[in-house]
Amino acid sequence: IDSGHLSYHLENLGDLITHLSDNRYSLSSFGQAAIRLMNGVEEPSPRTFTSSRSIQSLKIRSLSFILVVILITSLAFSVIFYRENVLLRSELEDSHGFKQSGWFEITYYRGIEKYADAILDICDAAYLGFSTLFKHDLPWPIHIFLIKNPTREQPMIGGSTHGIYLEVTSDDDFLRIDPVIGLIPGLRLILFNLDNLNFNGGFSHYMTFKIGTYVYSLLGENAWFHTYNYSKRIEDTFFNLTASANPGSFGAAANTLYTIDQEYGSELIGEAIYITKRDYKATAPATKSGYLSFKFSDFKEVLITLANDTNIIDIFSENGW
Repeated sequence: IDSGHLSYHLENLGDLITHLSDNRYSLSSFGQAAIRLMNGVEEPSPRTFTSSRSIQSLKIRSLSFILVVILITSLAFSVIFYRENVLLRSELEDSHGFKQSGWFEITYYRGIEKYADAILDICDAAYLGFSTLFKHDLPWPIHIFLIKNPTREQPMIGGSTHGIYLEVTSDDDFLRIDPVIGLIPGLRLILFNLDNLNFNGGFSHYMTFKIGTYVYSLLGENAWFHTYNYSKRIEDTFFNLTASANPGSFGAAANTLYTIDQEYGSELIGEAIYITKRDYKATAPATKSGYLSFKFSDFKEVLITLANDTNIIDIFSENGW
C-alpha cells in the first residue's frame, strides 16, 4: 500500500486506533467501544415490523368501534328526546290554546276561549291608553298566562318582567273577577316601577284610574261578561282614596300624580318616565316578581325639571313627598 495513502487513512482514524511498540496498529479503547455500538444497532426484523403494524391496526379498529357505539347511542337518545318532545308538545296543544294580537300573546287552558279573547281586547285598549295619554309605549309583545289552579283559595292576577298571569280556581271565577282593574297595574309595573313602595302603590292607583277610564271609552260596559260601569267604580275608588289620604301614603302619591296631570297634562308624566328610564340606571328588583325599579328621587327631579315651575315642588310637599 502506498505509504502516503496509508498515512492519510491512519491519520483520519485518530483516537480510534493506537500505535503499538512493534510498529503495528490496534484498536484503542475508543475504537472497541465504537465497534460494540455499531454491532448493537440492527435493522428491525420483518416480524417486529409486522407486530407493530398489527398493534396499530388493532388500535384503529378499537377506536372506530367506540366512535360507532357513541354515534348509535347519541342517535338513540335523540330519537327518544324528539319523541318525548313531540308527545309533550302535542299534549300541551291539546290542553292549551294560544292567541295573539298586535301587542299581546295569551296562553290559556282549553274551554275559555271567549275569556281569552276579551282579555286580549282589554289589554289592547289599555296599550292604546298608555300610548295616547302618556306618549309612551309598553315593551311588546307581552305574554299573558291564564292558569287554572284548584288549590288556590281565590283568583289572583300577578305579573313579572316577562308578562302577566291570571290564576283562577275554576271557570266560575271569570264571572267574579274584574280584569280591567286587575290587569292595568300589572301593565304599569312592566312599563315603569319605583323603589319607593308607597309612591309605587300610588302610581298604580293613578294609572288604573287613567287607563281604566280610557278603556271604558273604547269598549264600554261590555268589555267583560258581567256588564257593569267599571269606569264609575274606578273613579269612586280613586277619589275616595285620594280625598282622605295621609301625607306620604300611596293615596297621597296618587293625588300628587293626579294634580300634576291636571296642571301640566299626562304627557309630562309620560315624558318623565321616558327620560328616567333613558338617563338613570335601574336598581335591583323591588319585588320578588323581578320588576326593575328606578329611584323615586330621580323621577321627582326629572318631573320638576320638565315642568320648569316651582309650583310642582309645592304639589309634592303638600302631599308629603
